[in-house]
Amino acid sequence: ETGPAVISGRLTRWPKSSIHPGAPRLTHTSRRASAHRHATDTMSDDAAPDTGAAKTPADFLKSIRGKPVVVKLNSGVDYRGILACLDGYMNIAMEQTEEYVNGQLKNKYGDAFIRGNNVLYISTAKDR
Repeated sequence: ETGPAVISGRLTRWPKSSIHPGAPRLTHTSRRASAHRHATDTMSDDAAPDTGAAKTPADFLKSIRGKPVVVKLNSGVDYRGILACLDGYMNIAMEQTEEYVNGQLKNKYGDAFIRGNNVLYISTAKDR
């Protein structure tokens, strides 16, 4: 594959190595997003102890990176996989991604990117 594939304008599947070093990264361009990124990147590990009781949404999102999640879109479609990274716009990169429509598995994408304006919520999932 030479580039991302857009699926119904919601989900983009990247080439196999997209979430590994040297691959394109999610970036910020606005001042607000840059400030948010700086705040979350400079938090100490003491700010969000891994006790399951996160203090802020940023702490929660930081604590679930690399863990199984469910991402529900405004359309009602669920994507389940491992949260690789996200940015201040809630753009999400996932690995081992599966698409569920009405609770039934429809597709498996591997690495995927979901544009943040389509995200209704992110929740933790049981281990896969």
